[in-house]
Amino acid sequence: MADARFSSLSPEDKASVSFVHCLEAADGAAQLLPLDIRAAASQSAAAHASEAAFLRDRSRRLLAALPSVWQEKSAALATPAPPWQRWALPATLAAAFLLGWFTNELGTARQINVLSFPILGLIAWNAAVAAWSIWSHWKKPGKPHTPAAPSLTSPDLLTQTTALYQSATATTTAPIRRASLRQAFHLAAIALTLGIITGMYTRGLARAYTVTWESTFLQEPQVRALTRVALGPASIVTNIPVPDPARGSAAPWIHLWAATAALFILVPRLLLWNMARLEQRAATNSLDNHWHRIAERCRDSSGSRAAILHVFPVHAEPDSPSRDALRVIAQHLWGPATLAHFHPPVAYGSEDDAFSSLTDPPSLLALVFSLAATPEQDLHGTLATTALTSLSTTGRAIALLDAAAFESRYAALPEYQDRLRSRLAAWRKILPPSLPVIILDSSARSNPAHTARSLALT
Repeated sequence: MADARFSSLSPEDKASVSFVHCLEAADGAAQLLPLDIRAAASQSAAAHASEAAFLRDRSRRLLAALPSVWQEKSAALATPAPPWQRWALPATLAAAFLLGWFTNELGTARQINVLSFPILGLIAWNAAVAAWSIWSHWKKPGKPHTPAAPSLTSPDLLTQTTALYQSATATTTAPIRRASLRQAFHLAAIALTLGIITGMYTRGLARAYTVTWESTFLQEPQVRALTRVALGPASIVTNIPVPDPARGSAAPWIHLWAATAALFILVPRLLLWNMARLEQRAATNSLDNHWHRIAERCRDSSGSRAAILHVFPVHAEPDSPSRDALRVIAQHLWGPATLAHFHPPVAYGSEDDAFSSLTDPPSLLALVFSLAATPEQDLHGTLATTALTSLSTTGRAIALLDAAAFESRYAALPEYQDRLRSRLAAWRKILPPSLPVIILDSSARSNPAHTARSLALT
């Protein structure tokens, strides 16, 4: 069952929460919404035990503190579902059933050519759709899209926030919409097939149909072999033998074609519908986790609890600008009350005891690696994995690549950008995929708020 923690949020509530979240990310310098105002809103809303109620109350408080143009924009973005949407699926299924019903599979004549049953084309189409659906479900997923942070050069914070909101909303809701459309597509195919089968039996009750066959290229032995291959599985299931393709009653042929449609259309489509249903449930849970992460970060910023970020430099001591930048990044990520506690650098050979100074599992942990160092899986990768396992149940960790020494050594070289890309790729290859990575380069040290907001969107 999908997580229902945030089911009480209306579309308007979700729009305002997401809009405020994007504003906080875009306003990295905290000029429009100072950190103390954000903390005060979080603290006032913290009385709500429910995460949904907390997010709703907090976003309303922050919107009330903004100029009216921001409130109007937030309201304009909250577009409720149109009234007809609730009837779209039932109407589509009814139309598909009626289309199948009025598609006269038996024809207007009283004789049916066993080689021209139109339902055979529907089975072939269904096989192609099933193959495509299975391939698209099991193929290797591409790299997930992450909304890009708005450009600092744009003077219009409202435009930046709106663009960020639209990108984030499209990214988080697209998997749910795709899975919902797939479900409707497969259910419509089921309704169409049921309409065809029902129509065949209804017409068969009212009229007497006989079968025959005719072909320019095939002889009777070939026709007999072809029909036995096509209807063989249905014959096994129903225990109805495949008749000879000679003149006779159409009843056994109708039974066999209906059973064939059930085997090769209804059953596969039900399985594909269930796959789409599970995809939608997973996407809904992923979206709920997205709301949960926002709620956790907002509660951290309430100031009611001082968060301690345990910082472990690895093999090198970060300089003062890097330390200051890390403190600002931590405050933007986890609230203004966040304190950065710098532990002594992890020395070579002591990686196994790197976290022995921790008496309790930390809720926040940062590893600082030197970008100039050559990344090693057995050393740096193992240390990062150990850091993740040492966290508390709800703990979070980040990795920072201090680029000070790397820039000092290579920044003046013409191939600097190529060296930088190669080194970053090497580091990302050995670090766990679940560990967010921040590059502490000269840009991050001069504007840590911008660096923090790019990570806060995920």
